[in-house]
Formats: sequence, C-alpha cells, structure tokens
Amino acid sequence: MFTPELIADNATKVSLVGDPDLVRELRFSFERLGIVVTDVDPDGSISVGVSRWSRAALLQKASRDLGLPVPRYAVASNPDELEVAAAQLGFPCVVKGDSVEVVRSPEDVQWRGECVVENFVDFDRKISMVAVRSVDPATGELATWYCEPISEGMQPFPLGAATLDNARSVAARITNAIGCRGLFVVEMFVKGDDVYFSDVTIGPSLSGFVTCATQRFGQFDLHARALLGLPIDVTLTSPGAMSSVGVDEVPRAGLARALAMSEVNVVVGQTLAVALATADTAEQAWESARAAVSELEG
Repeated sequence: MFTPELIADNATKVSLVGDPDLVRELRFSFERLGIVVTDVDPDGSISVGVSRWSRAALLQKASRDLGLPVPRYAVASNPDELEVAAAQLGFPCVVKGDSVEVVRSPEDVQWRGECVVENFVDFDRKISMVAVRSVDPATGELATWYCEPISEGMQPFPLGAATLDNARSVAARITNAIGCRGLFVVEMFVKGDDVYFSDVTIGPSLSGFVTCATQRFGQFDLHARALLGLPIDVTLTSPGAMSSVGVDEVPRAGLARALAMSEVNVVVGQTLAVALATADTAEQAWESARAAVSELEG
C-alpha cells in the first residue's frame, strides 16, 4: 500500500464511501492529519455492494482457507435460492444482505436482494474485536494492534483468557488474510471458550463507536492513521459504553438533558444519534448511555 512521504494539499487526497454518519467522522480524522478529502459517497451505495459480496467471500476464505469455525451458510442470488438455503439450513436462520434479519419460519422468508444465509448460532454472546494494521515505527514492518473486546455496546467486555486468545487469533488470521492496512471490526459469536467468525468490517463501524469514548484514539483516528502508515496507540483510558437510536430529529431539550449527565457525550448524525458514556465500570457507563438515549428519544 502507498505510504505518503509528504502530507500537504498537493500530495495526499482521499475519497470516502459508506454510511454518511461514519464518513463524516472519518473525514474529520483525515483532515486533522492534513489530508484533503476530495469526494464522499453520501448514500453509501458503493460500499453496500462491496460489503455484501465480500461477506460471502470472507466466509469462504475463513472456512476453507483459514480453517476457522464459521456458521453454516449459503449464498442466495434470487428468491428461489433464498427459499432453498433457508430450508436446508433450518429455522431460525439469519439473512444478511443490506441489513441483517433473523428469519424464524418459512412464512417469514422475504426476498430483499442478494444475500448470505447462515444457520442460527445459539451463542452466549456476540463480540467485536477491533484490530488495527499499520507500520510499526520500531521495525518499519506491518504489525497489528488489538483494542479491548466490545460487546453489547460496552468496552472492555470481560472474557476468559482462553476465549480472548481465541478471539485475537481469529481476528489476526482474518486481517492477515485481507492483507491491507487499516482498522478492522471483526464480529464473532462466543459459545463457551469457542469463537465463531461472523463478519468483518473494513473501516469504522457502529459497534466500534464506543472507542471514541474509551480510548486515547477512537476508531476513526485509528483508521486514518493506519491507512497513512502512522503510529498506532490503542490505549484504553476508561471503561465506557455506547447506545444509539435512529432519529430524524433530536429534540433540543432532550439533547440538553442528555449532555447534562455526568461523563456523557452525544454525537448527532443524519440518521442516528449516538450516546457515549464513561464510568468506573462499563456496566455503569452502559446505564448512563441508555439513559441518555431515552432523553434523545423525547
């Protein structure tokens, strides 16, 4: 990957695609590093198509090439294939296309476009591991840094030593296979000490938003730094949590009440509002974040 030697208006420019709220935050991170953002895809239409097809490719890569445990799955390119896949995998099953939906019966199967169908994993919890690949300034070689585990909007989320080792191993093998620099949010199912690969987002995601409250550098700054080959710091500064709500408008009075809460911040986007909180424990922070969202909902 190209590493810029000079950061100036005439040297390094980037174009961004994806969710408009995530793109906005990422744009700020690049601009703080002196990078010119020349174009954005406000509808996220390009990234949606890339994400949908890379999901199937990544599951195949994870299971066949890397030997990672994954849910049983099938790719559906038309309504008939969707019905067959759901029947073969059994109910409930999970349909992942432009959105993620749990389908509990044949009557609930609805064609919404090309998708991946997975059998439903009876898991203990779902976790996100944020991995960052950039240049290690000490060696000049590519290296990977791991943020503390995230689950249910909380970071750090406690995992047993064996589970944490397995989760980091899955994240390492997936990100190494992808091969590029950047930030990756690797989604996994945990059942006992076993970890099943579910999905990976290349770049910031909603679940990684909590890092903006808990770490010295949040996911947007880390992704920008990694793409530019700059030093990485994933230091956790406080336990924290996030909660979000889809909104068209945020009532001013509700926003004021949310921001008046101790250790709470709110990020208002085009399609959703995110409440970020820190506290002595991640659980306490989650309660604060949920209370803030209740105020935002009016």
